[in-house]
Amino acid sequence: MLFLLHNILNISWYKVIWKTKWTKTKVLSVTINILLLIAFLTAVLSGILMSNYAFPFLNIHFAALTRKLHLTSTTWCFVFMSLHLGMHWESIFQMFKRKISEGKYADFLVMFSQTLGYMLVLYGVYVFFERKLWNELFLLVEFVFLNYQEFLFVYMIKQIAMMSLFTWIGLMLKKLVK
Repeated sequence: MLFLLHNILNISWYKVIWKTKWTKTKVLSVTINILLLIAFLTAVLSGILMSNYAFPFLNIHFAALTRKLHLTSTTWCFVFMSLHLGMHWESIFQMFKRKISEGKYADFLVMFSQTLGYMLVLYGVYVFFERKLWNELFLLVEFVFLNYQEFLFVYMIKQIAMMSLFTWIGLMLKKLVK
């Protein structure tokens, strides 16, 4: 639903995509968006094919193949969504700065949020290697076991940290091609 809502809210982008100049930044953005769409559709399709309960009338039994496909496509979705966010991060951060610019502690809040962001990126690098995320990205594992002993809050912080890492990479890619 969020995917559909996001695309509906940004319908104006689709209307002008062929009418505006194709810069390096636009090519990068469109490429990330297309790869995200492919990963998203693959995740949805593999999820449907993997489910014996949601669509039992399909009677399709490719569990091993669809599980691998689902694992890797959802991981790529996570990466491409984060890269997509990074492509728009400057404008998001500018909105944040405008909202707090009139406050008493505006400079401190901006500095604090930037410091927190960099700390999350660095922790994201650590979590990326701790989780060995490349195994999921490149189908080097067939199944991922969740650590049910880990607190949900800790798991979410780790996910946010990895998302921050890929968001930062998206931001740096955008700056690199400019």
